[in-house]
Amino acid sequence: MNKVILGLGNPGAQYAKTRHNIGFRVLDCMADQLHLEWRPSQFKGYTAEGQIGEQRFMLLKPTTFMNLSGQSAQAILQWYKLPIQALLVVADDFALPLGKIRIRQKGSSGGHHGLDSIIQYIGTIDFLRLRIGIGDPNQNTTSFVLSKFSETEEAIIANSIVSASEAILAWLQDRDLNWIMNHYHCLST
Repeated sequence: MNKVILGLGNPGAQYAKTRHNIGFRVLDCMADQLHLEWRPSQFKGYTAEGQIGEQRFMLLKPTTFMNLSGQSAQAILQWYKLPIQALLVVADDFALPLGKIRIRQKGSSGGHHGLDSIIQYIGTIDFLRLRIGIGDPNQNTTSFVLSKFSETEEAIIANSIVSASEAILAWLQDRDLNWIMNHYHCLST
């Protein structure tokens, strides 16, 4: 295994289309595009394994709920003895405008409990993350992130999910990270 893409979200049908589950939705889009099959795994989640050229990778959707996502990240990195640079985390971000994509090589959690958990379990903020804007809460943050997108918002998010999938595929193909950041930051709404 060369690389791991971990999507943040909460398990269960009631959370499937919520703002907080954008990470799961991006990974589902990739799995569909690449015809990968999801399977339960020892990494406290569902995994789908693929290969592009020489690059073997795994998609991982934790089933630990958001606040314990770091358990899955730690387990898979330790099992495959992968460096932190092999991990890319896909997360929602209400500090970004709806549908905006941002890729960063490191940083704080920004108050995101899934990112907090990963930082706690792997012991560093130095991991790649792709964040997608889910809109401005203007209300209770917990209620907001667990709400669903309106029909108008969903159209924007659907495009962002496809763009995020393409950005991850570029990363898997070892495209220059600065090119990926510049290209996909410009493409997002």
